[in-house]
Amino acid sequence: MGNQMSINSHSRFHSVLRRTGTALFLVLTATLSVQHVWAHRLIWWSEFPNKPADSPSLLADVDAFRNSRHFEAAVSAYLETIRLWKLAKSNIPEDEWLRDLWTKLSNLYSHRARVLAGIADTGRTMSDLQLIWNDFDQAVEYRKQSIDALTVVDVTEIYIDKAKAAYALGEYEIALGACQAADDYIVQNWKRHCEYHGASNCENWKKSYVSRTGVLRARVQPKESK
Repeated sequence: MGNQMSINSHSRFHSVLRRTGTALFLVLTATLSVQHVWAHRLIWWSEFPNKPADSPSLLADVDAFRNSRHFEAAVSAYLETIRLWKLAKSNIPEDEWLRDLWTKLSNLYSHRARVLAGIADTGRTMSDLQLIWNDFDQAVEYRKQSIDALTVVDVTEIYIDKAKAAYALGEYEIALGACQAADDYIVQNWKRHCEYHGASNCENWKKSYVSRTGVLRARVQPKESK
């Protein structure tokens, strides 16, 4: 009898928790939409190549971008929305909407990494470089959370972008590490790519990416050994 009461109480608790989670989820979704708009206003950074590298406004904008409270708020909103979605939909397999959230979260980090890498030679510090590598790594981890037809391609591209950025900035050891990470990921996951795109396309895809990382490695190794 006591066990049955405990089970019923436990069930009611989770029922209330799910309802509460659904309400909070709706609130967080609204918050997410606002923060997401702010975060993606940073796309205007694509205009930076047209500004002088020593432009005071450019350097000020770099600092604002690196320390953007809107970026951090968008990340927090994504993570909290994902948490509440899982709470409210605990009996439902991950769906396309949740996968899209993980992908957008990954894109936030990969975008910031690419932008900062593109202007990192304008007097940036080692901490700025570390932020770039951390952003690339975070983008990889979040993209891996979203399993779909493009996951393997997107993750591999992030690794390659990290290798290219590191090579351009003279960080050859990091560039080689990113090439190796891309190769390891391809070997471990290329069959998953086949499940979505067929065996014939799959083998060609694998050869193409291994060739790209091979070319990058050939450019980096002579410099890294000096």
